[in-house]
Amino acid sequence: MTRFRVRRRQTAAAVFAATTALSLWSASPAAGQQCGERDAAFSAAFEGLPKDLSVAPVCPADVGPGLADPKPTAQFSTITAGEVTDTLSSPERTILAVVVATVENDGGQAFIDGLLGALGPDARGGTVLLDGKVVQYINVPGGPQGYAYGAGPTVVVGYVKAPDEPPSSNYGAMAARQAYTRVLAIATGAPLPDIPPPPNGLDQWPLARGAFTTPADPGWIYFRTPLEKEGAYSYSCGIAPGGTLAGCDFVPASAPEGTNQTIVDAAGARYIHSETATFTRDVDALPAGERLENGPAACGSTYQGAVTCRIGDHRFVTNGFLE
Repeated sequence: MTRFRVRRRQTAAAVFAATTALSLWSASPAAGQQCGERDAAFSAAFEGLPKDLSVAPVCPADVGPGLADPKPTAQFSTITAGEVTDTLSSPERTILAVVVATVENDGGQAFIDGLLGALGPDARGGTVLLDGKVVQYINVPGGPQGYAYGAGPTVVVGYVKAPDEPPSSNYGAMAARQAYTRVLAIATGAPLPDIPPPPNGLDQWPLARGAFTTPADPGWIYFRTPLEKEGAYSYSCGIAPGGTLAGCDFVPASAPEGTNQTIVDAAGARYIHSETATFTRDVDALPAGERLENGPAACGSTYQGAVTCRIGDHRFVTNGFLE
């Protein structure tokens, strides 16, 4: 199984420093704060959220892995935590547990480095771009997924609590990401973002893990669409070595007669005819709301069932959009 993300192996000294930063989590947070109460820090972090998101206070140590170190070496100025429930879903469900804190001496990034170091080298799932901010995606093998942001004094760490859903409609993960993006906006003093994001939002989706390569095709990345969505059938796509070409062995009904592939390269997106199935291999499905990258090219599987691929300023969506 191949993981498409950048692996950062830190030196022993860096790991030590990061682990020290992790110990910022205190069993007794900043003076005057009580675990799991609706104090001023809780109100500041969550009261600006939309009414369809209900937040209950919890202890920071209960949010997720890496947040329960009892040996403080520094002090948070403020710290609070909550579990976010989507009240519009039926039934209502908890989608996210999140910690919001401010660290003295602008130690936000050091804390995040320490958290990721303590979770292990495979926990780094690459970065995502949420409302213009670079956020580390947490993807603990066999464990939870989440988001971690640290800049200046600000720390926002959230873990997805929504139950797993079929790869074709992982709406729980989408709801958790949207809730985290809104909490992050409040913590950083930004206006609440428009949800859903712009259509070319591939960078907000985390990098997928799975079997997306074959021994016979070095440098290529392949994937197929999920099978579970009612009324849809699976088709195959891929990205060429170096990200020079991306495409699918599929065209929408609106494509010109005689074409059977949708592709994008430096010249733009278009429909073509091919005598061979360039992008079809026996590989894993790419879950909705996740992406793959190869050089400058990126592809993702949308929640509506279509695939979108981008190279530079050009992209396609398999619902008939070319740019």
